[in-house]
Amino acid sequence: MITACLAKDPADRPAVGDILDKLTASALTATRWLPPDITTMIVERGGTKGTPTAVSRDPEPATIGMTAIGRETSADRANLKVGNLSQRDLDVILDDTVLGTIYAGGSSTFYVGPGVHSVQVKSGPQRSALRRIETRAGATVRLAFDVPPGRAGTGLESADTATFSRSRASIAIPAGVGWMLFSAGFGALALVAGLLIEGTDRVKWEVVLPFIGVWTLGAGVLVSLIALAVTPTRLTLDSNGLTLDPGSKDKRKVRSISWDTLSQVSLIGDGYGAKLVVWYREEHRPPAGSVFQGGTVVCGARQVTDKQGLSRIRGALTWFAGDLYVEQPT
Repeated sequence: MITACLAKDPADRPAVGDILDKLTASALTATRWLPPDITTMIVERGGTKGTPTAVSRDPEPATIGMTAIGRETSADRANLKVGNLSQRDLDVILDDTVLGTIYAGGSSTFYVGPGVHSVQVKSGPQRSALRRIETRAGATVRLAFDVPPGRAGTGLESADTATFSRSRASIAIPAGVGWMLFSAGFGALALVAGLLIEGTDRVKWEVVLPFIGVWTLGAGVLVSLIALAVTPTRLTLDSNGLTLDPGSKDKRKVRSISWDTLSQVSLIGDGYGAKLVVWYREEHRPPAGSVFQGGTVVCGARQVTDKQGLSRIRGALTWFAGDLYVEQPT
């Protein structure tokens, strides 16, 4: 057949139909000299009604809780969004399988099959408690995990809120040290003034120096005790909005702001100078407060956290405020 197809005169070459007939006849015999896929194509092209018994096709890919592997659609899959409100990197575990790692203050979305699953996160040897969730096709399940403030040595916990507040010690110690330095400086100035007026011969050093020491130490201790008695300012974020409690016994001073009333929220600046600022929608009149770049200042970062806690605040704002949170350059 090949020799006939290579004939010099085109008129001597076989027609296409003759070639297909010969190939089809070979395909239907027990002995095949072409690969199965090519044989099947020839049979189909040749219009033969019979199908070679030895020809078979690979089965469709297996499905795992969704559609065929590699062919899942947004309508068939479920979404699991996990937020990391802590200052550690967390590994997300679904049904004993590690899905991935979420960096501190970040979040990630994972595609899972519809059904009941167990979710857990871990950081080093510490693991959270298992959370049982039910996912549905086309829907998103949200979970956030955090390390409770003041309990850094404890395990991870799932979180519906994020609370920020400086510890009493972190306020009292700097205040006491500051007053000690001020008192020492004031005592030194008083000593210099006495020396200029009375002269060094008339100064009773055995009395003056202990007095300055006791005065300095006493002022620092007194201010520290007063600071320890003051309730720290507390900032709470959740899915509904934010609440700022200045620590006053007068609950009328507690300030609650719903996300629905805002057009934007940002943490502007870095370090102790950072400010939490919100912009209200046109139909909502902002309450009285300090104005900064057209927005209303809720609080300064130093009121509710230390420098290391700024990343945690940004992560919580991203998680709870969603698209309302606008990251500002630092």
